[in-house]
Amino acid sequence: MPQNKQIPADIEPDTNPTAVNESQPEPPTIGRGELIEQDVRDRFKRMCEGYFDNICKKLLIEHKVSV
Repeated sequence: MPQNKQIPADIEPDTNPTAVNESQPEPPTIGRGELIEQDVRDRFKRMCEGYFDNICKKLLIEHKVSV
């Protein structure tokens, strides 16, 4: 069972912008500092655009029918 950790209200967050959090490792990179290859990003973008276009068309059709 997950436990909720509560932070006391009187504690302020670290405001030092130059402080480095060493507990978080660097993310893995591919090629020129990219996390995901360009062709995978392009395919995902096209998929999302197609999905968005289909949803827009469906919502327009349903709106016209219900009016």
